[in-house]
Amino acid sequence: MSRYRSLLSGLLAIITIALVSCGSPTVKEPPKYTAAQIEQLSGYAASLSAVEDRTRTELSGLIEKEDWTYVRNFIRGPLGSIRQTMSLVSQNLLLPSERKAALAQAREVFAHLEDIDKAAQDKNVVAARAEFRQSLTEFDAFLDLIPDASVLDTPAS
Repeated sequence: MSRYRSLLSGLLAIITIALVSCGSPTVKEPPKYTAAQIEQLSGYAASLSAVEDRTRTELSGLIEKEDWTYVRNFIRGPLGSIRQTMSLVSQNLLLPSERKAALAQAREVFAHLEDIDKAAQDKNVVAARAEFRQSLTEFDAFLDLIPDASVLDTPAS
């Protein structure tokens, strides 16, 4: 009887191995954006682009005029909401694979804005200009991470 158990156990092991090795692995599709997500992201991208355009014109003019009070007010006022918006987009709306890069870019933008504020406090026009240029570069890099409608899978017509 024990001999039959051993044979039966061995036979079951062989069948199990055969079934497992012959089975095809299921390939999980990477997550994709839905049309609703793209629409929501497009709204945030448009809002951030408008703030960037305003920053390019107004903040650069304030730095060039060395109007330090208004430089600091601009960073705290019109630019005050971008921290929240960029964090929302990078943490909640982008795909998990893109979140880390977006968070890093957002942190860089915030760090440069804080450095501009520090340069304005110290009345250091050279540092303010340098930080301003770097903040725009980082801002552009962040906006490039936000997908547009071209990432949607559209059926061929």
